[in-house]
Amino acid sequence: MAYIFMDESGCLGFDFTKAITSRYFVITLLMAKNDNVINKAVSKIFKSIPKNELKVHCDTLHCYKKNDRTRIKLLAELKGLKDLKDKDVSVMSIILNKQKVFDYLQNERRVYTII
Repeated sequence: MAYIFMDESGCLGFDFTKAITSRYFVITLLMAKNDNVINKAVSKIFKSIPKNELKVHCDTLHCYKKNDRTRIKLLAELKGLKDLKDKDVSVMSIILNKQKVFDYLQNERRVYTII
């Protein structure tokens, strides 16, 4: 069985006059044939987070709420897997510069379907 962990960053809005509208929309996929490899890396990160902060997480690692140190630790854990191919793990990111999207696609549903 294959496991896919997906995360999105940014919003799909196109009104760049609003401060909350992000310039980019990013989707990252972490794919593994065995979820133990990923779960072990995430478990190590959870153990490094102070217990008073863990209550906020509810078993989900939201790196955007954390500082850069947490993000770097997670990436280092994944990098520490030596050769990801040997572990049957791969990473793919799609980075969309929303300012370059054709006008007829500047609709949240349309652009998400295309991505």
